[in-house]
Amino acid sequence: MSPPRTGLRVAGIDVGTSYLKAVCVDLDPASERPAALVALRREPTPSGAEDLVAAAVGLLREVTEEAGPVAAVGVASMAETGVPLDEHGRPLTPLLTWDARRLPSAALGDLDPQTLFARTGVRLSPKVPLATWAWLADSRPDVRTRMRHWAGAADLVALALTGRIVTDHTLAGRTGVYLLDRDGWAEDLLGLVGVSPAVLPEVVGPDEVAGRAGGVPVVVAGHDHQVGAHACGVRSPGDTADSLGTTEVLLRVLDGEPDREGVRRAGMSLVRTVGGRELALVAGNSAAGSAYAAWVADHPESDDLPAGPTGLLVLPYLRGRQCPDPDPGATMRVVGDVGPAGPGALTKAVLEGLCLQARWMYDEQRRLDPGAADGPVVLLGGPGARNAAWTRVKSEVLPRPLRVVAQEEPVAVGAAVVAAERAGLVPPGSVVLSAAPVTRPPRDPFAQIYREFVRAARERHG
Repeated sequence: MSPPRTGLRVAGIDVGTSYLKAVCVDLDPASERPAALVALRREPTPSGAEDLVAAAVGLLREVTEEAGPVAAVGVASMAETGVPLDEHGRPLTPLLTWDARRLPSAALGDLDPQTLFARTGVRLSPKVPLATWAWLADSRPDVRTRMRHWAGAADLVALALTGRIVTDHTLAGRTGVYLLDRDGWAEDLLGLVGVSPAVLPEVVGPDEVAGRAGGVPVVVAGHDHQVGAHACGVRSPGDTADSLGTTEVLLRVLDGEPDREGVRRAGMSLVRTVGGRELALVAGNSAAGSAYAAWVADHPESDDLPAGPTGLLVLPYLRGRQCPDPDPGATMRVVGDVGPAGPGALTKAVLEGLCLQARWMYDEQRRLDPGAADGPVVLLGGPGARNAAWTRVKSEVLPRPLRVVAQEEPVAVGAAVVAAERAGLVPPGSVVLSAAPVTRPPRDPFAQIYREFVRAARERHG
């Protein structure tokens, strides 16, 4: 039975790497619970485009049947993943995610990495759709010839609901062909891979909706990590979000214009916030959750963690390191002798390693930020963010105060918040998910260990 209506009821969908989630929430900016969860459904994310659409629409139907009519729907998703469509909007392939094993295309061989980053805020890598389109031209010319549209994951769901292929600037900004300073597609870059701007979704502004479904406004809310950060109040210079799930992403809102080449060399991205006004840095550990799962699969896990630093040093790199100091050959390993360490110490040591990596990303973002603003770190996300031991270790390791968002499915809830804002139903910024402070040591017990961690991480092995 649904709780009584307390405010504006809206729906949100989060198309994640691992799971697809749909929620209905009551929004009441003046309440102590500005976003009250009314209904929730989740299931593993399908790999097929048609299956994804059917699952997303089905979950949305289920939550609205339970919660009742909604005033708006927002869709957030992982970035980079998308699908080519034919002239009738039918998928030509399964969902295409980035694949580091794909050979780089000669069509992009003459691109200057520095210039590309300065224009788009994105590093040239197999991850960006620009590289995917080049791969299609080389390896699947039949698909490339028949492609009339390209839709990202959130765009695909919005298309099913509204009949329009649109996206938002935070997702467009991850393609490698969207101009950071001028809000438009780079036609010269698209020409390298034979893609017309007409193939790409229309980019709607931060005050627009994608369309309507049965009269209800539908919004492409944006990139999942950015949508979650926005809903949690990470919107002003100096604010930092730690979005922890399968991946761990730190997003820092900047206090000015950074050295773009320095950002590129550090392995980070430069983006616009959901509101479209502020610049932000994005740093990622693509295998944070996977690294922890891999460790506990091979080592006894323990809840009995010792107090204070373990003295062990674990480099938590399951599949290379994206940033800082990018190293595709970085591996997960223990530095030094484990000795008589028991399960509790080993469990804490791997958590320390993951948190030390987050601290390194934070410190590099702080170094690259030209301004003086420096707020707390706001932790949000899935099981990783709700792991009490992980949170406690993080509060000991990070150099800034930590606040934790307890809201379940903050990205899906955030998609609902962004939908309400863009549909003009609530003032922008009026709904902020609550976050509780975590007690931290009065001094920095990891200062020396952190320096040792960075030194060991920068050593090349193999």
